[in-house]
Amino acid sequence: MKRIRVVAACILTIYLALLYGIYVPDWSFTVHNPDSIYNGTTFTVKCGVRGKLDPPCNAVGYIDREVLGINHMYKHPAWKRSQACTEKSPFEGPFRKNAPSWCYAPFEPEGILSSISAILSTIIGLHFGHVLIHMQDHLSRLKHWILLGLSLLASGLILHFTHGEL
Repeated sequence: MKRIRVVAACILTIYLALLYGIYVPDWSFTVHNPDSIYNGTTFTVKCGVRGKLDPPCNAVGYIDREVLGINHMYKHPAWKRSQACTEKSPFEGPFRKNAPSWCYAPFEPEGILSSISAILSTIIGLHFGHVLIHMQDHLSRLKHWILLGLSLLASGLILHFTHGEL
């Protein structure tokens, strides 16, 4: 059980260091969608930031674009339900006339950094399962789960409200 905590802590540290530490430069893409009026048009997305979590300028998309290559990503717009892109949000619909250019950008639904967060979620779930099996006393289980849950919640709130700038 101790090994799982060490592995989870290492993965969390690496994930957060990458997510908040990587500088995301401006990037360009060409729309390859015959159904779009912008088919063949090249857009530039202005980023030049570190630690942003919004769709166009986050480290998750940047790592996918750099490692996988933008031409190997899913070509159809991923943001058809986003409030910034469509008027029918949270439902899929046509893009707004003034939708930002990143709404048309390719994306990777199962990317590299997002896979790390999925692995981390699995390890945390495994840890909670181990507590269920190995701790026989209900009160000690509850205390353990509450302590871990509150520490994860506190970490999330701190990162949210400081925008990862500690």
